[in-house]
Amino acid sequence: MNREQVLRAIADNQTLEGDLRGIDLSHTDLAGARFWNADLSGADFTQADIGRTGFENCDFTGATFKGVRFEKMDLEGMCFARCDFDGAVFFRCFMSGIDLSGARFVNADIGRCMLDKAVLDKVAFANTKIWKTFLEKASLDEADFSSSALDRVYFEDADFSRIKLRGASMLKVSVRGCKLVKQDYSSMRFSLVRFDRCDLGGTNFENADLSMCSFADANLEEALLQQVRAPHAKFLRAKATKADLREAFLEQSVLSQADLTAADCTKANLRISVLEKAICQHTLFEHADLRFANLIHADVSDASFKGASMYMAQVHGLKDHNTAWHGANDVMLQGHDKDREEAENWQPLIYSE
Repeated sequence: MNREQVLRAIADNQTLEGDLRGIDLSHTDLAGARFWNADLSGADFTQADIGRTGFENCDFTGATFKGVRFEKMDLEGMCFARCDFDGAVFFRCFMSGIDLSGARFVNADIGRCMLDKAVLDKVAFANTKIWKTFLEKASLDEADFSSSALDRVYFEDADFSRIKLRGASMLKVSVRGCKLVKQDYSSMRFSLVRFDRCDLGGTNFENADLSMCSFADANLEEALLQQVRAPHAKFLRAKATKADLREAFLEQSVLSQADLTAADCTKANLRISVLEKAICQHTLFEHADLRFANLIHADVSDASFKGASMYMAQVHGLKDHNTAWHGANDVMLQGHDKDREEAENWQPLIYSE
């Protein structure tokens, strides 16, 4: 079928199916059309109006959708591999299991869409805005998010090891349970991003902005966090053994029950931070700012606090076997609290009959 025959079939309320490869439907009004089991690979939909158009089990491999708006459409499981979405808009679309491998998004906008289990291998998102979109268990091998804006995007259990994020902005993004081993995110900005349960072993965050990010239960073993800015961040139960935290700004951050064994926190700002029950064996806190910090029940055995500022720090129940305190400022240090110990050890009376 050619262009005129397709438009005539649409006008006659016919369902279009079969071989429509390479057809030119650019700048046409396709509202109300129905495409079923159609092969539309290589078709040109540039600036076409596909509002209220029905597509079911169609193949769009290599098609062009420049400037096209997809709104409230069901595209589940369809193939859009190597398509051109320059300037395209996707809004409230259901795209579960969709194949977008090798597709190109430039100056596009993707909002409130479901892309769970989608195939996004080698997709290029250049200057694209992705917001309030769900990408759980999507395949992202070699996906390029460079220079894109990710706002409240939800990833989970995805492999980020070959994803390009350099130059992207991330606000309130969730990457829980994702694999980001040995990535280079130095000097990048992550605001309110959730890295909970992520594998970040050996990842480079040097000079990055991690303000109010969450790393609960994450693996940060041997991660590079030198001069990172992470006020109000959460590292609850994180494993950060041998991590480099020199000169890191961690004011008012939570590191409760974190494992900082052999980490280097030299000159780090941990003012008003919470390290309750943290494991800090062999950790370097030399010349660190720990004023008002909570170290209750922390284990700092064999650690070094040489030259550290400990003003008003709480050290009740601290385990400090063979710890080096030489030159530390312990003015107004809040030591062992007998009343707290009594409360912690209190047991209710048990009456036997």
